[in-house]
Amino acid sequence: MTRQAAVIFESRDGTFSLPVDPVRRIVTRPPISPVPASELGLSFVHGRVAATAQLGDGPQALLCEHDSDAVTLSGVSVHHVGFFDVEEGQVLWQGKRVPPMDIENCLSACLSRTTSGAAE
Repeated sequence: MTRQAAVIFESRDGTFSLPVDPVRRIVTRPPISPVPASELGLSFVHGRVAATAQLGDGPQALLCEHDSDAVTLSGVSVHHVGFFDVEEGQVLWQGKRVPPMDIENCLSACLSRTTSGAAE
């Protein structure tokens, strides 16, 4: 069985894991400026402007590096950071498999959803 360093966190859609490699900091949820016609926002975190996905109402955010850009996964609640056993691509935490969060898919989903009344 392999092991992986990961962050386990809760969002409005459930519990997810994220490998620690892209995670730069765990921070307090920052203010977010909305981007018109999408569910994506911008936030200023530790001196960087970051594309920001609001994933819930939790008190924290994960500042990540994705394709050399800053990305913030905001509104999460971090449960644990550490080394975990991995089974079938999912980390094992508290006896359960935790699916990975795909940053690319998360950002794409935010960009593809338009807000009501927004100009296209």
